[in-house]
Amino acid sequence: MATIADALVDEAETPSERDLALFIGRRAAPFLRTYWRGGGPLSGPFLLRSFALSWSWPAFLIPVPWLLYRKMYAIAFGYVAVIVLLGLSAPGAATSTGAAFSILMGLIGKGLYLQHALRRLRRADTRGLTGAQRDDYLQRAGGVSMAAATYGTLFVLSIIALAIVSSAALGL
Repeated sequence: MATIADALVDEAETPSERDLALFIGRRAAPFLRTYWRGGGPLSGPFLLRSFALSWSWPAFLIPVPWLLYRKMYAIAFGYVAVIVLLGLSAPGAATSTGAAFSILMGLIGKGLYLQHALRRLRRADTRGLTGAQRDDYLQRAGGVSMAAATYGTLFVLSIIALAIVSSAALGL
């Protein structure tokens, strides 16, 4: 059964758009619209060409699980590390930083994901992957990870619960 992503791959106008649709998988259309609004494949330096502002409710409401769902593990880890370190040193700063990060992720989440995708496309180019090998690599490297999002959500909820219990124990 053909999916929307299959239709996008079949109708793609450029190899990079086709590769992006393969990498993103289901629900590629909103990301591709953001990609073209950012100038598409030929505008600006490699890391900035897809950085268009485009609101993403999931990235705003649940940034860490969303990052993990989209397989952006390093960014999710960095965010959690910053929040935990701030929480240990200045609890008020962690809360305001978390809110600011949520707003920022809502604004740039799609562009950030496109940058992640373009880095993977470049890696496929560097490895000399073509044809079915390239398609297989992009589909495995891209897409989503429901397991990572689930475990990430449980981890974030655990950190929140630990913070609440710690605050109660300290009388804060």
